[in-house]
Amino acid sequence: YHMIAKVVIPKMDALALKEIELGIANRKLAQANSELQEAQDQLDAMQEKFDIAMAEKQKLQDETDLTKKRMDAANALINGLAGEKVRWTEQSAEFADEISRLVGDCAMASAFMSYTGPFNKTFRDKLVHEYFAADL
Repeated sequence: YHMIAKVVIPKMDALALKEIELGIANRKLAQANSELQEAQDQLDAMQEKFDIAMAEKQKLQDETDLTKKRMDAANALINGLAGEKVRWTEQSAEFADEISRLVGDCAMASAFMSYTGPFNKTFRDKLVHEYFAADL
C-alpha cells in the first residue's frame, strides 16, 4: 500500500491541480467565446447595414443609368426634330402659298370646264373676255 500511495497520491494531487487549471481555462474560454459572439453579432449587424446600403446604391445607380438613357434618347429626338424644323417651315410657307392660289386655281378649273362644255365659240369668247378676264 505504501508503494502505491507514494506513486498515486502525487498523481492525484497533480490531477486536482490540473482540474483547477482546466476550470480556469474553461472559464476563460467561455468568456472569450462570449466576447467572440458579441463581436460576431456586431459584425452581422454591420454586414446587414452594409448589404442594405449596397442594395440602395445599386438601385440608385440603375435609376441613374435609366435616366441617362432616357436623356440621351430625348436629346437624339430633339436633335433629329431640329432638322425637321427647317423642312416644316418651308412646307408651311408652301402651303400658305398654295392656299392663297387655291381660289384662282378653282376658278381656272371651272372656267376650263365651262369653256370646254356645251357652249358655242361666240358665247365662250364672251365669257372669257367680258367676265372671266375681269374677275382675274
